[in-house]
Amino acid sequence: MAGDDSLFRVAASGRCEDLPHQLSFAEIRDLLRRRPGPEPQLWVTECALNSAREATGQARDARLRSTSGAAWMTALALSVAPYVDHLLWFKAFGHGWGLSNDDGTPGPGFYAAQLLARFAPAGATVGDTMLAGNNTLLAPVSTPSGRYVVIANSARSASLEVELRGTPPLPPVRLRRFDPTTPAPAFEPLSASSRQKLALTGPGLAIIEAPVSR
Repeated sequence: MAGDDSLFRVAASGRCEDLPHQLSFAEIRDLLRRRPGPEPQLWVTECALNSAREATGQARDARLRSTSGAAWMTALALSVAPYVDHLLWFKAFGHGWGLSNDDGTPGPGFYAAQLLARFAPAGATVGDTMLAGNNTLLAPVSTPSGRYVVIANSARSASLEVELRGTPPLPPVRLRRFDPTTPAPAFEPLSASSRQKLALTGPGLAIIEAPVSR
C-alpha cells in the first residue's frame, strides 16, 4: 500500500499517481465550460483513500478508520472544491470504508464530513489551497456566517503560524480540531489576533473560526 506522504499528495492534488494520461479536475471543468449549451455538473461518484480489501471484504488499510483517513478526506474535498459539484464517499456504513463504523457509531470519516458540511458547505467560497511542507494543507473558506481556515494534516505533529487577512477584518474566536487526542471534534478559544501559532497534535483536521458578529 502507498505510504502516508504519497497518499496525502494524491489528496492534495486530486490526481492519482499510478494512472497515466489523466485529466485534472481543473482541465475537466475547463472542457465542460467550453462545450456548447448549459454547463453540466461534475460528480465524483466514488472516492476513498484506497480500495485494498481483505478476503472478508473488510478494508485492509487501517488508516481509513483513523484520523489519518479524516485528514485525507478533508484534503481531497478542499482541493477539488473549485471544480467538482458533488463528491460522494465510497461507503456510508461499515466494512472499514464507512463514514460510520460497523456498529453504527460515528467514525473519523463521519466527523470529517460533518465539519466540512458545516464550515465548507456547498456554495461556500473555497480559496486556493496551499501546502505547508508535504503533509499539511490549508484552505481559506468564506461563507455568509464567517471566514475560516480549514487545515488537513497527515503528519504526526506540526507547528504552523497562520496570518488571517480580509476586509472587513474578523478576529478569530476558536480553533476546532479533530485528531488522535480528541475522540470527537473539540474546540479551544483563540486570542483575537490576526496571527495565530498552532500546534497540531497528529493526523486530522483543524479549523480556525472567525464568525460574523450577529
